[in-house]
Amino acid sequence: MEDVVDRLCAPRANVFDELDRARQSSPESFTSGRTVTAILSQLGRRRQMNVAMQVWRWMESAQGITRNVYHYNALINVCEKIRDWKMALDLMRQMDEERIPKNEITYSSAISACEKGGNWRTALDLLKTMKDKGIMPTAIAYNAAISACEKGLNPSKALEIFDEMKREGVRPTVVTFSALISACEKGQQWKLALQVLEEMKATFGPNVIAYSAAISALSKGQQWEKAWELFCEIEQSGEKLSVVTYNATMTALEKGLQWERALDLFDEMKYKNMAVTVVSYGSAISACEKGYQWRQCLEYLDEMTERKISKNVIIFGAAMSCMEKSHRADIAFQLMERMKLERVRPNVHIYNSVISACARCKLWKKGFELFKEMDEVGVKRDVVTYNAVLGKFLLVTQHHFTQNFPPLIFTTNVDRCCMLPG
Repeated sequence: MEDVVDRLCAPRANVFDELDRARQSSPESFTSGRTVTAILSQLGRRRQMNVAMQVWRWMESAQGITRNVYHYNALINVCEKIRDWKMALDLMRQMDEERIPKNEITYSSAISACEKGGNWRTALDLLKTMKDKGIMPTAIAYNAAISACEKGLNPSKALEIFDEMKREGVRPTVVTFSALISACEKGQQWKLALQVLEEMKATFGPNVIAYSAAISALSKGQQWEKAWELFCEIEQSGEKLSVVTYNATMTALEKGLQWERALDLFDEMKYKNMAVTVVSYGSAISACEKGYQWRQCLEYLDEMTERKISKNVIIFGAAMSCMEKSHRADIAFQLMERMKLERVRPNVHIYNSVISACARCKLWKKGFELFKEMDEVGVKRDVVTYNAVLGKFLLVTQHHFTQNFPPLIFTTNVDRCCMLPG
């Protein structure tokens, strides 16, 4: 079967001819539909939707092959893999037209497609329809619905589904608990995340995915002590820690101003030869900013280049903030040039940090130039931008100030900014 799928996926392959030849070599398995189901399933794993649709059209023209629920399920599963929830719903409507009854796998795959496509409301509608039709959802369907609520930032609805799942006698799995904890994390409900984690531990014991999600929830809740406790707990359990676990814990520590511990964890990751990511470096550089460790920050940027890890505006933003707080405007200017070379476009936060760095280092003229440059490059100023100018640069003489800015224009912009809420 693998060789057939390989030929179907080959460049410039004639799918109809390949399927005709394959059918001639094994006519019974094609007539029964098993082979086509297997082909569609493998195309789903390879995320080959275009080829799958050609197979589907071939089935329409082939004599003696009738599409059934297994074929539809396999194609809906392809939709789920490529996050095309609209196509999944179209196929379900087509099943109704052809009077092909749906089963639990049909609904579970469609719910999962909606979850991956970010359509949580439709996912919940499908779950309800499923039950109304007398088809009992399994843990797979419930898990997909809870994950859909997580992506929709709706932890309360995820909890409702979890409670309903238990009422219906469907046993939650580790995936269920992990999805629910992730929903709590997205909704910034760290206390609820801990409650769910305790319930999971009572049944399944420690699980690194669930712990990582809980640590992330604690990070967003500014609870670095509890996050550190969970990290130590999962480490002592013997579970293999993931990059996600380390990243979440480092973020919690740097937000809690525990920058030294965060950097120690980062060193530990590299010592263990873990696949550090851009998120790992982002947390490490943010920790450097908290500890005014500008030299270490620059080393990390160079490391990223050596490891061929692309830097983004978040990485440069954290690095720029580190230079600002460390009174290193000179290096902040160099980083602006580095961003141009690496084709990363500065945003308002980058400019704010550099302007504030200029203010700290009394580089008035350069700060004014950057302020004007924002118009030229199309970066819109915000309240922080004006505060940086008003709070620092008004120490300059009125004569120097009016030379650089038309007083009426600047005053008008400041007045507008001051009227903004907050």
